Amino acid sequence: MMLMGSFITDDIPASLADDFDFFRFPVIRKDVGLVEQVPVNGFMIPARAKNKDAAVAFLKFMASKEAQDFVANTQSYPVVYKGFQSRDPYLQKGFNLISGSDGAMQFYDIDTDPEMADIGMNALVEFMMFPVRIDTILRNLEVQRQRIFK
Repeated sequence: MMLMGSFITDDIPASLADDFDFFRFPVIRKDVGLVEQVPVNGFMIPARAKNKDAAVAFLKFMASKEAQDFVANTQSYPVVYKGFQSRDPYLQKGFNLISGSDGAMQFYDIDTDPEMADIGMNALVEFMMFPVRIDTILRNLEVQRQRIFK
């Protein structure tokens, strides 16, 4: 058993496909909601975009069922519209698992500025060791966030 993203399914030999599966991480505390760690991909329009009308048209197209089905059936991650059906059993199972979750969280350390990631991970360790320092830790994180993302 290992913690691995869905990208691994792209390299499973057909002869071994029946030997692979995945499941929700075991519940440790029943009073804590079921939350999945999932990648979140999206498109945004910069505030100073030169051709906002074309950008909006592109976003509308990307949000269409046709475009979402194309993405879902050519990539190794599900899309997020109700009624999603995939030809890939791993994607379909992943979609059903995520849809039945209480929430989703995003990767912190790989999805932010590397300097902020280091500061944040160190703050997490400090909090685990000294939870009474939470207010100081949060203040420091905010100061660093403002400095890094000015």
